[in-house]
Amino acid sequence: MFLLYLHYKGTDLHGFQKQKNLRTVEGELEIAARYLTGDLKPAVRGCARTDAGAHAICHPVAINIPEKFTVKEVIGALNSRLPEDIRVLHARKVGKDFVPLKEAVARTYVYILLADRFNEVFLRDFSFCPKNTHDIDWDLFESALKMFVGEHDFSAFSKKDTDVRSRIRTIHEIEIFEERNMYAVRLTANGFLYGMIRSIIGASLEVAYGRSSIEEIEKSLATGHQHLKYSLVPASGLYLYQVWFKNKELNFEPVFPFMNIDLPDLKI
Repeated sequence: MFLLYLHYKGTDLHGFQKQKNLRTVEGELEIAARYLTGDLKPAVRGCARTDAGAHAICHPVAINIPEKFTVKEVIGALNSRLPEDIRVLHARKVGKDFVPLKEAVARTYVYILLADRFNEVFLRDFSFCPKNTHDIDWDLFESALKMFVGEHDFSAFSKKDTDVRSRIRTIHEIEIFEERNMYAVRLTANGFLYGMIRSIIGASLEVAYGRSSIEEIEKSLATGHQHLKYSLVPASGLYLYQVWFKNKELNFEPVFPFMNIDLPDLKI
């Protein structure tokens, strides 16, 4: 079993999880791995899902490639067969019973927003530029975001059509980075619901525009019912940045490609 650390551009991918007749990260990885697994069907074990159009800086995935291969051979063979929008950054051998989903303790995502439309032509696939950015109070945007830190019922800030046992999650930290008319929101939690980050960003923008209030966010978190109107922001600005494991030796630390965004100093 090998633990692969993938990065990918999600613009032309329909998320991570395999779907019939659609390009996905899992599907493309299975095709590429058949060269190494032979008659053995590639079995991919993920630890995070990404939406269609979202990207990953470092997405750990376990796969049952025979141990006779070296790490260098696995990386080289897969990268020569994967499409150009998916690459293996790093790899290491793990036990055959290793399940990333059970071993992961936290996940860090980043959402990129453009503060003006000057670079939208070049960065449209990698960010989101809200309308009328001159009307956004970025300080109020940050204050709204900070309300989501802690343990809350995120029922009001996630997609309803998902089958999960609990919608309670703990956000460990939210930090904003500003650089060259771009804002990056870094969020780390023990887990995220489907659509949760895009909902949080969308709701915080409504407050920043003055169309909603921080009190409405507080009430929504306290009751689990939606007390403000907002739209999910596009997946184009969303990045899976890091997955944190119980075994810290498995935490490969990537570098964000076009902004200076540090990884959080987690005490988990």
